[in-house]
Amino acid sequence: VEMLSRFKGLPNYEWLNQMLTELKVRFGLEGTAKDSVAFAHNDNLKGLQWFEPLFQAINGKRVVAVMYHRFGKPARRRVIHPYQLRQYNYRWYLVGSEDRLRERHRLVVLPIDRMSDVHTMDGVEIRSESAYQIERYFYNNVGVSVLPEGKVDVVRVKAWSYAADYMETKPIHFSQRMVENHESGDDSYKVFEWQVMVNEELVQQLLVYADQCEILHPETLKNKISRRAKA
Repeated sequence: VEMLSRFKGLPNYEWLNQMLTELKVRFGLEGTAKDSVAFAHNDNLKGLQWFEPLFQAINGKRVVAVMYHRFGKPARRRVIHPYQLRQYNYRWYLVGSEDRLRERHRLVVLPIDRMSDVHTMDGVEIRSESAYQIERYFYNNVGVSVLPEGKVDVVRVKAWSYAADYMETKPIHFSQRMVENHESGDDSYKVFEWQVMVNEELVQQLLVYADQCEILHPETLKNKISRRAKA
């Protein structure tokens, strides 16, 4: 904690403040009361036993074989070149590549709670992937679902009431910008814009705002959300 504290205040190290607070709370340092701060976590999260072996495989550059269970499908063995463990919405995912899907999907993303076995493979050379390319892969994404076609849309949403304030203070994606701010009493609204792929996570985020927002663009997203709302 003392070593990490030396980085406080430096540009791009704002995330350290939360980490240092969490460490002090968890270990009871500096007389910190454990009930003074509550961090979001899921005690019932499945698959966490695979976190350490996957982490070691990534650091050791070892290919892994996992037994993977898709919802409603038989379990199957998948051979993965592992690159990263990624968290989204309290769930952990393994990011890697898979030879049989390589032509269509440069990377695959597997939730670790759907795994029932993980072991490293001997004599199989890992295919390297740069951290830069992995981040670029998710750059225009909300969440972890990357569409094979990789099409990025300009998504524009008109929001009012509480939705407008929530979107402004808690951006859905880092590309968010406000393109219009109309202040007129009960008719006030704000228009936000993102450069993102239209995936399931984006749809779920927008559905949260229910009747307090309107999709202006693209028409395909507007129709998709309209069908979901009616259903």
